[in-house]
Amino acid sequence: MPARKKQHYVPKLYMRGFTDTEKLPSYQLDRRQEFQPTSIHHLCYEDYFYSDDPEKEEATMKLEGRFAGVLQDLRNDQTLSALDSEDEWMFLLTFLTHTHTRTKNAKKESQELSHELLRLWLEANEGVMEGDDEEMRQKALEMLEEEKIQIKNTPAFPMGELVSMYGPLLIGDLEVALLRDVTGMGFIFSDHPVVLDNPMFQDKIRDAKTGFQTRGIQIFCPISPDLTLMMYDPDCYHIPGTGVVEVGSDAVTELNRLQIVNALDAVFYQTEGRESEIRVLHDEVADLRPENMTQVDWFDADDPRFDTDNEVFGIGSTVPDFSPELPFIESRNAEFDLIRSPEMYARFKSMIEDARDYAKEQLAQDE
Repeated sequence: MPARKKQHYVPKLYMRGFTDTEKLPSYQLDRRQEFQPTSIHHLCYEDYFYSDDPEKEEATMKLEGRFAGVLQDLRNDQTLSALDSEDEWMFLLTFLTHTHTRTKNAKKESQELSHELLRLWLEANEGVMEGDDEEMRQKALEMLEEEKIQIKNTPAFPMGELVSMYGPLLIGDLEVALLRDVTGMGFIFSDHPVVLDNPMFQDKIRDAKTGFQTRGIQIFCPISPDLTLMMYDPDCYHIPGTGVVEVGSDAVTELNRLQIVNALDAVFYQTEGRESEIRVLHDEVADLRPENMTQVDWFDADDPRFDTDNEVFGIGSTVPDFSPELPFIESRNAEFDLIRSPEMYARFKSMIEDARDYAKEQLAQDE
């Protein structure tokens, strides 16, 4: 049986939380224009975006079926008590890591990362190669500059698939809150709806980046027009109450801006007729939207963070210069640390290595 050709990088089960009609209007950022409601079957997809392997597709469908049940329980109950088992919590965490690492935005970032690593390698070999090799090196650099080289299948995106499955280990120590819109304005979501932010240490992560284990992380994901799921580092922030926060128009506006800043191409919402509202928000944050998904930072050889005598470069996700101002969050005194829990991170790395070794063994057997 062939794999489904049309594969959604934002799951239909997720988009159904914003519509009773299987249709959603969208605001396209490049055109600055609202488009009429379209079937979610035709939104946020590409042909064979993940794989043409039917077994992998079937496994993904089963997993997303469990996601659907967990999200629907939250939407119906509108409290965290709707998740009354460890399995349900684990599926919620997996949904967040799965959705964050498997979007078109994430794939584009992985491809840009591979392009940048290739460019850095080619530049580093200046003066080393000779003859035909040097001519080929220069030609490759020119083609990269002119965007004539396209790396379609990169090792980084399969790595994202591993993170999507084992990522819950990295965020299991975060606190959870449900943010409930009491104004009727309505949360929007983008084609990259699970957003990582780090308002406390934004100056630090210019060269450290934000990851699931970074100290000071916040994670946001709208799950319906009136609910946004939030996870946060409890050593850095405190939200009073029992896990459900009623938010007003200022907070809804800030969270909608966050979705626009982190979108790739479009944002979506329940009811059409919001073009002027969304365009205003878009104009307010347009200059904060990154042009490139990746950035490179160079560090001096004497930087005390690195045990080397050589110049060091760091490459990773571009961090937008925007964090929502949310009055219900109280900040704590905390020191920056790239890894919140070394033990948890070591366990995660071990599981990733085991998965890689298993995949290599399977490939060797197939050959």
